[in-house]
Order: sequence, then structure tokens, then C-alpha cells
Amino acid sequence: MALALAAVAVAVYWPMLGADFVYDSRLQVLVDDYIHQVRNLPEVLTGRVLARDVLDCNRPTNLLSLMVDSMLWGKKPAGYHLTNLVLHAGNVVLLYGWLRRLTGSRGGGWRAAAGALLFALHPINSEAVCEVGYREDLLVTFFILVGLLAAERFPAGCVVALLLAVGAKENGIAGPPLLLLYWLLFHRGQSPRRWLVLSGVSFLIVTVFLVARFVLQPATSIIFTDRPVYPGGTFFTALTIQPRIWALYLGNCVWPANLCADYTPYSLRHLPLGFSLACLAVVLAGFVYATRRNRLTLLGASLFWLALLPVSNLLPIYQPAADRYLYLAMAGLCAWVATLIPTRWPAVTAGLWLVLCGALLPVTLNRERVWHNEFSLWSDTAARNPGSVTAAKHLAAAFLDQRQTKAAVAEWHRAVRLTNNRDAEAWAGLAVALEASGRPAEADQAYRQAIIHDPRYAQPEQLLAALCSEPKEVDRLRPLAIRNRQNP
Repeated sequence: MALALAAVAVAVYWPMLGADFVYDSRLQVLVDDYIHQVRNLPEVLTGRVLARDVLDCNRPTNLLSLMVDSMLWGKKPAGYHLTNLVLHAGNVVLLYGWLRRLTGSRGGGWRAAAGALLFALHPINSEAVCEVGYREDLLVTFFILVGLLAAERFPAGCVVALLLAVGAKENGIAGPPLLLLYWLLFHRGQSPRRWLVLSGVSFLIVTVFLVARFVLQPATSIIFTDRPVYPGGTFFTALTIQPRIWALYLGNCVWPANLCADYTPYSLRHLPLGFSLACLAVVLAGFVYATRRNRLTLLGASLFWLALLPVSNLLPIYQPAADRYLYLAMAGLCAWVATLIPTRWPAVTAGLWLVLCGALLPVTLNRERVWHNEFSLWSDTAARNPGSVTAAKHLAAAFLDQRQTKAAVAEWHRAVRLTNNRDAEAWAGLAVALEASGRPAEADQAYRQAIIHDPRYAQPEQLLAALCSEPKEVDRLRPLAIRNRQNP
């Protein structure tokens, strides 16, 4: 059964081996040289990278996995996508094994397989699987599941796994409390001292890592020039927005028809606060009712919320909402759902479950096609979220790469409007597109606007050092910079 589930996960995402690097992975793999330099390996292994001004400096586990890929594949995207695919299949198998252990003998195998199959096929997981830059979500899930499976027989392995989990992503902080709850629900009859020591050590090492992550981070950065802010600007405003984001997540879990690579306030337009709070109350009531009947439902619900809280804007994060934040949480939700599956008529139940998963499969395959290259990704995102500045900029750049200069100019104009004429990148992109269209005077005007909003555009090489632009974009800006220096 485990091999069959792994085969399903591999088959679904197999076309990704022909996909390009998109979004953040382009900067991390194609532009930044850090993961491609073997001399940086000791920094990653010892944690000294926490003090370096590099992408993902606070996620050494993720950096290590990318460095191994670099040693094997260089900058070829197929190898990186293969690693993501293998990690996803591994998570499906680990989730099946964990659920199989906890669901017991009566219908346990069927329930465990059903939960793991849902996890393998659910479209909301496609962002984490398809985008190499979001591998940290695959890794944190992998190591938390390994830690829970190792807790009974290999306590040292459990501690190492939970350390690697928080080293992959901050929501790895869910590991120690989940371990403690796992003991209280399923192993309370065993030696309390052993489990308390194991939980205490896990809490300690995770806390030490997180303290080091904040204490050692560079005071200044040429990459992260802007600090994250709360949605709406303040913590109290964020508290009124976060329930709407949770409602969006829950809706996408149940009906994943509106998944998007970039959520903005436009994505929440149909979720007023009162309606969102009512939906959350109903869902929480359902969680509470179900957990009274089965210990595993409580553990699954706990995993869902423990995984979601660290990425719920209680502290400011750069992206207030994203599908990838739900990858670890979906493991808990699938565990919760698996316990609710009736086993009285197994043939009928299995048939209905396969129909459900079959209905999800076309959506997953469509999301996979969306993440295949920059043009398909940002065309889809712009269509689903016309308010996305990120989509407008990337789609404009994709048009320019395809030499559709007229479309590129129009899209860059839209990006300028969406940013209220205040975004340097949008003005610079418009300048490059106008230059390519044979309109140098207008290009110079747009380029000067870019410099006004960000003086680094006067020296495009600074953008490359700060990982703000790719080399091809800097090459396009350079003639504009030279001409404007000569004719200020």
C-alpha cells in the first residue's frame, strides 16, 4: 500500500520534471551563487549561516538540501524538481505509516490509505511541490513526521528530526508540542519520565535554534531592505484580517477552485469579517465534536492549527497568505478526515472516496501546468487576482522575454498604476519595455522615475548584488543607465 501511494504521488507530479524554475527559485538557484559554492557548506552545517546575509539564512536545512542538488545537477531544473517530487512521495508514505500505526487494526489500513491518498492528490499542496523555492514546506513536514514515528524507539533520532524540521522552516516549532500531545493521547501508559525528558529536550533545542535565528541575523541587509509588516499596517488591524485569511484557507481546502500564487486583499473581497468568524466557529465546533469521539481527530486538528499559527501574521511575515503554508497543516487535516471515514461498508466507502479523489485530480494537474513556467504562472495569477502587483510585474517581464513588447508595455503600465506610481521596479520595467519598443525618450522618462523611487537603479549592478534583478534584466537596464549618465 505504501508503495502504491508513493507511485500515485510520483505519477501525478511527474510532468514537473520538464518544468522551469519560477518565482523565488529563479533568484535562489539561477542568480545567487551561495548554494553553488562548496566552501559555504561548513557554514550551513554548523549554523553559522544564520549570521550571513543570504537567502534562507534562517533555514539551514533547506539550504543544505539545495546545496546537495547543486552538487548533483548544477542549475538544471529537472533535478531540483525530482527532489521535490521524492520528498512529497516520502511525506505521503510517512503520513500513511503514522496513520496506520494510530488507527488500529479495525479499518485502520483503509483509513490510513484514504488520508494519505487525499494528501497526495489535494491541489492545495501543488504550490509547495511545484516550486523549488518552497521546498522548506516539504522538508518541515518530512522531519516532523519522521520525528513522531521515531519517538517510541529512537528518541535521539526524534530530537534530531525535530531540530532539522525547525531548521527547514519556522513552523517546525509545532514539533515539540505535537510530540507532547502524542504521548498524552496515545502513550500515557508508558514511562512518563522518558516522554517528559524527550519532550523537554525537543522544546529546548527548538527554542535555542529560534533564539539564535533572531539574535544572529544580520543587523543590516542588502537583500532584505524592507522588513515585513502586519496586514493593514498594525497588529490590531491584522487581527481583523487574519480570520478572513483562515476562512480563505478552509474554503480552499474544501473547494480548491480559486487557488492563486499571490493572494492580496482582492482575494478576500468575498469574505467579510462577520461571515468569516461564523465559518470559523462552525469549523471549530466540528473539530471539537469530532475530537470527543477519537483521539486521532484531536491529534490531527492540533497538527493543523499548530502548523498554521506560526504563519498566521501574529508576527509580521513577508507574504500574509499562501497555499504553501497549508502543506504541513494538510497532513493534520487529512489525519482528521481519515478518522471520520466509516468502515461499515468498505467497498462502497472506498468507491466514494476514489470518486472524491478523482474529482480533485484534474484540479491538481491544472495547477501543475500553471506552475510549469513563468508565463503560465503569472497569466493565471493575473486572471485570478487582477489586484496582484507581483503578477503584473512578472507577467510583463514574461511578455518581454517572448518579445511581445506591446503587451509588455501595457502590463508594466498596469503595474505602475497598481503601485500608485511609486514603485521603482515597475517604472524600470516600463522603461526597458519602452526602449525595446523603439521609444527612447519615453523610456528615459520612466527610467528617471525609477531612480527617484530607488537610487540603486542608477547603478543596475547594485540590484544584482541585492538579488533584486536577474542578470538579463540588469543587461537591459545598463544601456539606459549609460545614456542617462551621459545626458542627465
